[in-house]
Amino acid sequence: MLTRLHAASSTGSEQLCVLEQVCAPGTGAPPHCHEGVAELVAVLEGRARLFVAAEDAELTAGESVIVPAGARHGFTNVGEDVLRVLAVFSAPAPTVEYEGEPEILEIGGRGGRRRDDHRAYLDDT
Repeated sequence: MLTRLHAASSTGSEQLCVLEQVCAPGTGAPPHCHEGVAELVAVLEGRARLFVAAEDAELTAGESVIVPAGARHGFTNVGEDVLRVLAVFSAPAPTVEYEGEPEILEIGGRGGRRRDDHRAYLDDT
């Protein structure tokens, strides 16, 4: 999965964080949560199986879901082509905590505990 950072505190945003994710078939975002921050996930291209808490749904291009602050969620590309999603967060440097991993990381922030490269390619262009 590749992630392109469009807006965040590290790019000068003061109100929100926006990122685009590109996922090959069978890949996606593992279970995680963002404490205190809501997220909108919009499918731009492809087909995703997205779960939020105990509910899951299949989304296609043009569909979106709002993930409440702190809700455990994730998604997988269930199509045969590339999946592109846009994620919009209600904070400029939201935190992320992955299930089974104790470290809390920062998305698009300036701190030392940023989201690591094996999960994301941060593109400031």
